[in-house]
Amino acid sequence: ISVKKYTEEKKEQLKKDCLAPIEKVEPLLLQEISMHRDRKEEKVKQLKMLEQQCQLLKEEIQQYDVQLKEINDLKLQMKATQESLIVAVCQLGVIELLDKDHLEKIKKKNK
Repeated sequence: ISVKKYTEEKKEQLKKDCLAPIEKVEPLLLQEISMHRDRKEEKVKQLKMLEQQCQLLKEEIQQYDVQLKEINDLKLQMKATQESLIVAVCQLGVIELLDKDHLEKIKKKNK
């Protein structure tokens, strides 16, 4: 056997020996990469869903804030109305007392 032919055979044998494990592992690696890609895509979908839910919750919170402001405004209006009513009732009471006092004076004058 010639040195050249021996070298070629050894070279081919080394190629086969080195490439064989890679060829066996390559489909597994591709499958693993595909699984990771699928998981990543699923996680991205989940993240987008969570972002949408978060946005909806933010909008709900804004609506609740608006409603709370409206409720507080109504409470202030009710308090102002209540104070106005109290003043009005007090004024009526004073007028009533004045009327009674005035009536007494009129009665005294007529006697």
